[in-house]
Amino acid sequence: MDKLIASIAAAAALAALSAAPSLADARATTATYHTSLVQTGVLAAPGAYEGTLQLTTSPDGIVSGWYTPQDSGTPLAVTGGLSNGAMWLDIGDNGELHVNAAVENGGALTGTATELPGFVTIAGTIGARTYDFAAAPVSNG
Repeated sequence: MDKLIASIAAAAALAALSAAPSLADARATTATYHTSLVQTGVLAAPGAYEGTLQLTTSPDGIVSGWYTPQDSGTPLAVTGGLSNGAMWLDIGDNGELHVNAAVENGGALTGTATELPGFVTIAGTIGARTYDFAAAPVSNG
Protein backbone atom coordinates (compact mmCIF):
# COMPACT_ATOMS: atom_id res chain seq x y z
CA MET A 1 0.00 0.00 0.00
CA ASP A 2 2.89 2.39 0.82
CA LYS A 3 4.36 1.79 -2.66
CA LEU A 4 1.00 2.70 -4.27
CA ILE A 5 0.76 5.94 -2.28
CA ALA A 6 4.39 6.78 -3.12
CA SER A 7 3.73 6.12 -6.82
CA ILE A 8 0.63 8.34 -6.81
CA ALA A 9 2.53 11.10 -5.00
CA ALA A 10 5.42 10.86 -7.48
CA ALA A 11 3.02 10.99 -10.45
CA ALA A 12 1.26 14.02 -8.97
CA ALA A 13 4.59 15.80 -8.40
CA LEU A 14 5.69 15.05 -11.96
CA ALA A 15 2.39 16.34 -13.33
CA ALA A 16 2.74 19.56 -11.30
CA LEU A 17 6.29 20.11 -12.58
CA SER A 18 5.33 19.50 -16.20
CA ALA A 19 2.42 21.98 -15.88
CA ALA A 20 4.66 24.73 -14.46
CA PRO A 21 6.17 25.87 -17.81
CA SER A 22 2.73 26.18 -19.42
CA LEU A 23 1.56 28.32 -16.50
CA ALA A 24 4.62 30.53 -16.90
CA ASP A 25 3.88 30.90 -20.62
CA ALA A 26 0.31 31.95 -19.82
CA ARG A 27 1.27 35.42 -18.58
CA ALA A 28 -0.03 38.67 -20.00
CA THR A 29 2.34 40.61 -22.25
CA THR A 30 2.77 44.37 -22.24
CA ALA A 31 4.02 46.54 -25.09
CA THR A 32 4.39 50.26 -25.79
CA TYR A 33 3.95 51.68 -29.29
CA HIS A 34 4.49 54.97 -31.09
CA THR A 35 1.32 55.54 -33.13
CA SER A 36 0.42 57.51 -36.21
CA LEU A 37 -3.06 58.23 -37.56
CA VAL A 38 -3.30 59.77 -41.04
CA GLN A 39 -6.80 60.89 -42.01
CA THR A 40 -8.16 59.57 -45.30
CA GLY A 41 -11.27 60.36 -47.30
CA VAL A 42 -13.18 63.56 -47.97
CA LEU A 43 -11.70 66.70 -46.41
CA ALA A 44 -8.79 64.80 -44.86
CA ALA A 45 -6.67 66.89 -42.51
CA PRO A 46 -3.01 67.13 -43.53
CA GLY A 47 -0.30 65.53 -41.41
CA ALA A 48 -0.42 62.77 -38.85
CA TYR A 49 -1.91 62.55 -35.39
CA GLU A 50 0.73 60.94 -33.18
CA GLY A 51 0.61 59.36 -29.76
CA THR A 52 1.66 56.55 -27.46
CA LEU A 53 -0.20 53.29 -27.02
CA GLN A 54 0.41 51.04 -24.00
CA LEU A 55 -1.25 47.64 -24.33
CA THR A 56 -1.50 44.57 -22.15
CA THR A 57 -2.64 41.37 -23.88
CA SER A 58 -3.83 38.44 -21.78
CA PRO A 59 -3.22 34.83 -22.83
CA ASP A 60 -6.86 34.55 -23.91
CA GLY A 61 -6.57 37.54 -26.29
CA ILE A 62 -8.16 40.29 -24.21
CA VAL A 63 -6.43 43.62 -24.78
CA SER A 64 -6.52 46.63 -22.45
CA GLY A 65 -4.43 49.72 -21.90
CA TRP A 66 -4.07 53.44 -22.57
CA TYR A 67 -3.65 55.71 -25.58
CA THR A 68 -2.08 59.13 -25.01
CA PRO A 69 -2.36 61.62 -27.88
CA GLN A 70 0.81 63.66 -28.34
CA ASP A 71 -1.12 66.92 -28.66
CA SER A 72 -3.22 66.69 -25.48
CA GLY A 73 -1.33 64.31 -23.21
CA THR A 74 -4.62 63.11 -21.72
CA PRO A 75 -4.69 59.27 -21.53
CA LEU A 76 -7.71 57.51 -23.03
CA ALA A 77 -8.83 53.99 -22.06
CA VAL A 78 -8.31 51.19 -24.59
CA THR A 79 -10.14 47.87 -24.80
CA GLY A 80 -9.89 45.25 -27.49
CA GLY A 81 -9.02 41.77 -28.59
CA LEU A 82 -6.39 39.73 -30.40
CA SER A 83 -7.13 36.65 -32.50
CA ASN A 84 -5.22 34.94 -35.31
CA GLY A 85 -2.84 37.85 -35.89
CA ALA A 86 -5.60 40.47 -36.03
CA MET A 87 -6.21 43.06 -33.32
CA TRP A 88 -9.17 45.34 -32.76
CA LEU A 89 -9.12 48.27 -30.36
CA ASP A 90 -11.73 50.71 -29.08
CA ILE A 91 -10.09 53.91 -27.86
CA GLY A 92 -11.94 56.34 -25.58
CA ASP A 93 -14.59 55.87 -22.92
CA ASN A 94 -17.27 55.12 -25.51
CA GLY A 95 -15.03 53.60 -28.18
CA GLU A 96 -14.93 56.83 -30.17
CA LEU A 97 -12.05 55.48 -32.27
CA HIS A 98 -12.29 51.89 -33.53
CA VAL A 99 -9.09 50.31 -34.89
CA ASN A 100 -8.70 47.13 -36.96
CA ALA A 101 -5.06 46.14 -37.40
CA ALA A 102 -2.86 43.26 -38.42
CA VAL A 103 0.03 42.27 -36.16
CA GLU A 104 3.11 42.28 -38.41
CA ASN A 105 6.42 40.47 -37.93
CA GLY A 106 8.35 42.33 -35.25
CA GLY A 107 5.13 43.37 -33.48
CA ALA A 108 4.13 46.43 -35.54
CA LEU A 109 0.40 47.08 -35.98
CA THR A 110 -0.98 48.33 -39.32
CA GLY A 111 -4.56 48.90 -40.32
CA THR A 112 -7.40 51.38 -40.35
CA ALA A 113 -9.31 53.40 -37.78
CA THR A 114 -12.81 54.85 -37.81
CA GLU A 115 -13.86 57.79 -35.65
CA LEU A 116 -17.42 57.82 -34.37
CA PRO A 117 -19.87 59.47 -34.38
CA GLY A 118 -20.15 60.59 -37.97
CA PHE A 119 -19.80 64.16 -39.23
CA VAL A 120 -21.45 66.34 -41.87
CA THR A 121 -19.50 67.11 -45.04
CA ILE A 122 -19.89 70.10 -47.33
CA ALA A 123 -22.16 67.97 -49.52
CA GLY A 124 -24.35 67.37 -46.47
CA THR A 125 -23.70 63.67 -46.14
CA ILE A 126 -22.95 62.06 -42.82
CA GLY A 127 -19.93 59.82 -42.59
CA ALA A 128 -17.27 58.67 -40.23
CA ARG A 129 -13.75 60.05 -40.32
CA THR A 130 -11.34 57.32 -41.40
CA TYR A 131 -7.61 56.96 -40.84
CA ASP A 132 -4.65 54.82 -41.80
CA PHE A 133 -3.30 53.46 -38.51
CA ALA A 134 0.28 52.42 -37.74
CA ALA A 135 1.88 51.51 -34.42
CA ALA A 136 5.58 50.74 -34.07
CA PRO A 137 6.71 48.96 -30.90
CA VAL A 138 9.15 50.96 -28.76
CA SER A 139 9.46 48.48 -25.90
CA ASN A 140 8.14 45.15 -24.71
CA GLY A 141 7.90 43.88 -21.20
